[in-house]
Amino acid sequence: MTCSTRGASPRLAGLGSLISAIATIAALSSPTAAQTVSDNTFLDTNWALYLFWAGNFTAGSLGSTTATQVAVGGNPGAFRNVTNVLDAAPPGLQTIVVSMSIYRLFVYDPGVSGAITSINYSEDAACTAGCFGQGQSTGPALLQGANIYILSSSTVVTGPALTWANHTLTGLTAADFGLVRVMSNGTLFDNTNHPNFSAGAPIVFGFFRANGTGVSGPGYTLSAGIDNWRVTIAAAGLPVAAALPTLGGWALALLAFGIALIGFAWTRRAR
Repeated sequence: MTCSTRGASPRLAGLGSLISAIATIAALSSPTAAQTVSDNTFLDTNWALYLFWAGNFTAGSLGSTTATQVAVGGNPGAFRNVTNVLDAAPPGLQTIVVSMSIYRLFVYDPGVSGAITSINYSEDAACTAGCFGQGQSTGPALLQGANIYILSSSTVVTGPALTWANHTLTGLTAADFGLVRVMSNGTLFDNTNHPNFSAGAPIVFGFFRANGTGVSGPGYTLSAGIDNWRVTIAAAGLPVAAALPTLGGWALALLAFGIALIGFAWTRRAR
């Protein structure tokens, strides 16, 4: 028995071409997907700790910070616990300790992946020891080149409670971050100096924690945890994709109708 082959039907070929065109237009007209980086286990090897004080970055007198993974007690499971130790402030000055925990496993390059249009940030926080007042100041931080920037447009605190609470910030831009510059007068950042979200150096993300004494105030030690840390980055779409029109409901309906007609005609011919 012999068999023969024939070229594809023009209608079948038309169907394939139409489907291919639809797939291409849909892919090009889709917006750039947001990228999310998160951590809820907090292995110590995945995080780098930066401590700021006067001269080598704690303002006023001496202070220190430790940050380590705690295996249980998070929301749920493991969490990262940050302990700030502040010595008594010199007369007329404050002791301020600011630390940044930077996540090592994710790097975003605006020059390659697109300019950052906004950032959403979320963390769960709870005071864990020495709790009083407002707990620790907290919020997103990022490292770009040799500079560290922290949230400067608003204030977020963990609170003194031992129970976990979520803190979420949305729509953050470069203007919401200031260059860390801790001074003994209580200043934590230079809000005239911002990161470059358009074409600057690659960026790594994390969070910060800060505590301070009152002027000439006594020292203290306070610990607070963080869990379910998440940063979502929205980037500008590619210029070509942005210039293409998107398919509206009527256009999609007409394309579907065209596919149906071609399929119907091909089926009748096959019979």
